[in-house]
Amino acid sequence: MYFNLIFVNFIQIIMTQETIANYKTLLENISTLIDISGYRNDFIAKKLGIKPANFSIKKQRTKWTPDEVSNILTLIENEETEDYCLGLLMNNADKKDVLSLQEFKDEIGWK
Repeated sequence: MYFNLIFVNFIQIIMTQETIANYKTLLENISTLIDISGYRNDFIAKKLGIKPANFSIKKQRTKWTPDEVSNILTLIENEETEDYCLGLLMNNADKKDVLSLQEFKDEIGWK
């Protein structure tokens, strides 16, 4: 029983670290996501209730609050930004977690 509790806590810590790493990657790339989205900076700034000049400074310095990041992502969500995010996640994934097609077939019993 005690071992199960330690194991669950360990898994939670790993998941938290992965979440933090993904958030850092998102923060590092939010300016690129904004550019890829096709929306103009002044449009996004207006929707966020930020002056365009302040928005530009935040974009250059990548200084966003978690709420601003959430609002930006909600606003700019489209196929291009989703593809870019998926690519970032794939590039940051541990290579040991990736299976070849043959390994996958072997694991689930396909021939």
